Amino acid sequence: MLRTPNLDDQNFAQIVEEAIKSIPYVYPEWTDHNAHDPGVTMLELFAWYKEMQQYHLNCSTQRAMDMYLKLLGMQRQDIRPARAVVAFSGLEEPLTIRKGDELDIADGATFTFDRDASVGGDRVSALAVEQAGGVTDISELVLRDRMRIRVFREKDAALWIGVKRAEARDELELLVEIFDSYPVARNPFAPGERPGRKLRFLGADGRELAVRGDETYAFSCTGRLALDVRGQEESDPLGLGRMLWLRVEQVEPGCEEDPQLLGMSAAFAPATQIKTLVRHHDARTADRHVSLPREGLLERGGRCFLLARDEYGWRAVPTIKTLPDRVEATLDFDPAQDGQDNLRAVFYEEWMAPHLTADGGGESGFAWTMPLGQQLPDVGSLGVMGLARTPGGPRYVPWSYALSLEALSPFDRCFACDLEAGALVFGDNLRGEIAPRGLDALLLTDFSLTQADQGRFPVLKTLELNGRRLSARAAVFQEGRGRESTQAVRARLMRRLQSVSRAVTEDDYAQIARRTPGLRVMQAGAIAGYDPDRPQAGAGCVTVVTLPYSRQIRPLPDADFLAKVQAQMEAVRPVCTRIKAVAPLYVRINVSVTLLTAAGATGVEAAVRAALEACFRSDETGWKLGARLTEAEIAGAIGQAQGVLGVKTIMMTAESARAGRSAAGDILLPPHALPLLGALEVYR
Repeated sequence: MLRTPNLDDQNFAQIVEEAIKSIPYVYPEWTDHNAHDPGVTMLELFAWYKEMQQYHLNCSTQRAMDMYLKLLGMQRQDIRPARAVVAFSGLEEPLTIRKGDELDIADGATFTFDRDASVGGDRVSALAVEQAGGVTDISELVLRDRMRIRVFREKDAALWIGVKRAEARDELELLVEIFDSYPVARNPFAPGERPGRKLRFLGADGRELAVRGDETYAFSCTGRLALDVRGQEESDPLGLGRMLWLRVEQVEPGCEEDPQLLGMSAAFAPATQIKTLVRHHDARTADRHVSLPREGLLERGGRCFLLARDEYGWRAVPTIKTLPDRVEATLDFDPAQDGQDNLRAVFYEEWMAPHLTADGGGESGFAWTMPLGQQLPDVGSLGVMGLARTPGGPRYVPWSYALSLEALSPFDRCFACDLEAGALVFGDNLRGEIAPRGLDALLLTDFSLTQADQGRFPVLKTLELNGRRLSARAAVFQEGRGRESTQAVRARLMRRLQSVSRAVTEDDYAQIARRTPGLRVMQAGAIAGYDPDRPQAGAGCVTVVTLPYSRQIRPLPDADFLAKVQAQMEAVRPVCTRIKAVAPLYVRINVSVTLLTAAGATGVEAAVRAALEACFRSDETGWKLGARLTEAEIAGAIGQAQGVLGVKTIMMTAESARAGRSAAGDILLPPHALPLLGALEVYR
C-alpha cells in the first residue's frame, strides 16, 4: 500500500537548530552562532521561508485532489435519488398511472413514477406447486403471508400461475420476487449473460410461451418477467378457478441454490424519489399552429411557457393560451422542419416562477441561487438553457451539467452545482464559459429535488395516488446516494488497487474466479503448475477449482458453471499459461476410532459423525482443498463431540488411489481434492 509522505515534518525552531548545527562542517571559520549575528538572522529568514514551503507542499487543494484522482481514472460519484419498483395490492379496479404522477410518503419523501402504466388490469390471483404427490395451493402463503416457498424442490415439480385479466393483451408482465439473502452474494450478471438454471414457460394448453424479457435470470433474483401470451384462453386445469393459467417448469436446475419464491405481482410500476418542480416536454409541429396536451400531474396543475425552434435555435413564444387539457399558441415565424422536435413546453409549479430565469450579467463565476431547502437537486435531470448569438439573432441553446468546472475548457457551456451555496455556478472563461448577459438570459427547463441517501419507502403503507387510497410497498428498492467526498473516492481507489485485474499469483486467480459474473461462488482456489488430468505434465498450467454456493453436503459445479469460470479466467491469464477450470475431487475418508467416553453417555456415534462432518465441510467459511489430514487434527475434532473424554486409537484410510500417505501416517490429498466423511466405526 502506498503511503502519503509527510512533507511538513519540521517547525521553524527545528529548521534553525539543524542549520546552526551544520555550520561547523560547512563553514568552520564562522564561530559566532548567537542570535545577534547577521548570518544567523539570514538563517532564520530562510528557515521561515522553508517552513512556509513545506506547509504548502504538504497541502493538496480540492481541485488538485480531483485532478490527481481523475488521472487515476477515479471521479467523485454524484447525487443519485433512490429508486423503487412499487407493487400495489388490493386493487378492485384498474389504476392508470401517468409518467410524473407522485406518491407522497409521510416523512416528506416523494416518489415520482418513471413511465405511463396501467396496473390492476392483470392480477396474480393464484399460485400452486405441482409435485409427484399432487397439486398444493400456495396462494395465501405467498401472496398474502409472503412466505418463502421452494417451488422446484422435487425434480419434476412445476409452478402454476393464475392471472385474472380485465382485458386480453399480447404481453403479460409479472414482478417476481425471489429470496436472495444468502451468506454468499451473487455476482452481478454481465450484459447478455445467461443463467445456469433453465426454465420453460407454458400455457395451459401446453404450448411454450416466448419470453420477451427476463430480469429475474430464470428466478435467480427479483425482477420483471414479460411473456408473450397471445392465443392463451382462460381455463381451470387445477380446479382453483377459471383464469389465465401459466406453467413454469425447471428444465435444468443448475448447481446453485434452489430458488425460493417470495412474492409475485402484476400490478407494479417503477418510481424515483424526486419531487419535480420544473419539467420540459418536446414535441413537433408541421406549421405555426401549436397544440400540446397537459397529461402529467405537474402539467395539469402547473403553469407553462413555450419555446419553438427555427433554423438558428430556440425562441421564446410570448403569447400562449393555457386550457385545462392542453396548451395552444400561434407562432409568428416558421418552425424548423428538419425531422427533429421543434417545440419545447416547460411546465413548472407556480411558486417556482421567480427562479425560472436569471441574468448571468457576464459575471465570472455567476451563482444562480436555487430553492433547495433541506433537500438536494437531482443533478441527472437538471436542465438549463442560455442565450447565445446566432446569425438570426439571440437564441436559446442547451447548457450541460458538470460535476466540477475545474477540468473544463474556456468554450464549454457547462454549469455545476454548489451544494453549500445552494446555487448553480457558471464558468469564468478559463474553466467554462461565462454565463450570458441580459434579461432572462438563463432559463431553467428541468429541476427536481431529492432526499438522496435519506429517501426511504415504507415496507407496506396505505398511500394516496390520484385521489385513491392504495396499499403499496417497494418490492425492489435501490438506495440513493449523496455527493461523494474526496476522502470516499480515495478509499474507493484503495479498494480498487487492492482488487486484482490480472492474474499473477495463485491468490489472484482465486480472487478473480470468485468475481465471475452471474455466479454465486462459495470457494475458489488455484494450483499453479498442476494439471489434474496429467499430474506429471503440469508445467504452464494453472488449475482453478471452484465451488458453487449450495446447502448440499457435496456442492459441485456443473458444466455451465465451469465454462463461465473458464471464460472469466481466459481473459486475465498471462500469455503461454493454460487455464483449467475443474470441479473438486471428493475423496471419502474412512475413520475407525476407539474412544474414552463419559459414563452413561448416549448418542456418542452421532455426535462424532457430526463433529467429523463439520471438520470436513466445505462452505463459505473455509475448505480443505488439497489438505494434509493428520491424526492429531481428526482426534481434536472428535474430542469436541458431546460425551467424548478422549481418543485412545484412531485409524484413517482414503478411498482413492490418488491419495497418498506421509511417513507419519498422514493422508495426503491430491491438490484439487476435498475430504468427505465415508465409513465411521466407533468403539468404546
